Amino acid sequence: YGTDLVWVNDGTPDGLLIATAYWGDGIWVYRSTNRGTTWTSTTIPQMSGTGNPLSECSVMHLGGTELIMMLRYTPNAEVNNYYLLARSSNLGVTWTAPQQVIDGASGQPRLHRLPNGHIITGLRAISETKGARKQWGYAISRDNGYTWVMSTDIGPEMMMYGNFVTHDNGDVYLYGSHQTSPT
Repeated sequence: YGTDLVWVNDGTPDGLLIATAYWGDGIWVYRSTNRGTTWTSTTIPQMSGTGNPLSECSVMHLGGTELIMMLRYTPNAEVNNYYLLARSSNLGVTWTAPQQVIDGASGQPRLHRLPNGHIITGLRAISETKGARKQWGYAISRDNGYTWVMSTDIGPEMMMYGNFVTHDNGDVYLYGSHQTSPT
């Protein structure tokens, strides 16, 4: 399943396209230096002994040769979900092992750079208690993804499958889907 596509101005005439996808054996990262005519790939393997919990991810170019990728880790649909972050210092050729950065988060991460330089992602906050109320929220990093502060004040019973956009006037808009569970 495809999850993200970014274009990086790497100084070459065509730039660099980086696409991500997830499948049973991990997260796949595809790179093209010729406008998508050909691609090379690498993977971020599933974490040892976890089965298939890595799923949707989002990639962001931080500048220079630095990239980050936020990944959803979902071993259980109701509890113990969180987001991981992997880093690349060579434009996605290789990646660090994913590190846990946001506890209790689910839904597709979507990284977005705010006008003040901070990074935001939308999320669905999940309690460690099965059946507990879920909140639609976000998390912000002020240090290029090393630490995150989560807030769940957007609204109840929401699932984050959406995106952000920043208007020319600096306003940030978030679109996401509303999901409720049938009872």
